[in-house]
Amino acid sequence: MEAVNIETVKEIIEKIGNATDIDDEANTESRENTTEDTDNATGIAEGENVEDRKKPEDQERQNDFFNRLRDRVRNKRLYRNTDDKMIGGVCSGLGFYLGADPVLVRVLFLIALLFGTLGFWVYLIIWIVAPLAVNPVQKCEMRGLAPTAENLGKFSNKSK
Repeated sequence: MEAVNIETVKEIIEKIGNATDIDDEANTESRENTTEDTDNATGIAEGENVEDRKKPEDQERQNDFFNRLRDRVRNKRLYRNTDDKMIGGVCSGLGFYLGADPVLVRVLFLIALLFGTLGFWVYLIIWIVAPLAVNPVQKCEMRGLAPTAENLGKFSNKSK
């Protein structure tokens, strides 16, 4: 067979099913698992104290924070930034990775350094572990951009 036609696609769907069918099965299984884990109608699991449970709005706020952080770093890689470096480019690269201003990251590292040696050791470890973003592809990855011709063109002039 050289090409896929509509009959072949219908055959495959009949054999393996639709993507929505698989999704519906996963949702049904997860609902069944959660109802089995609870021991009464209040939804409190066995051995769990009522005081230990977080309020729904607290849990929602915490989930929202982590979801926003995960969205910021989803397509990014941690590199040391060669374009905006003070000492090793760690704070600038970390700023791009976390979606924060590099000046804020520098101030936080400075405060951590003043109040103990933890800031120094964290900075040193990141300096050793994180590679330098030297080519346009790495600079795109650092910023979370797809390495397309347009994005690569933005950084090809700035590379040293």
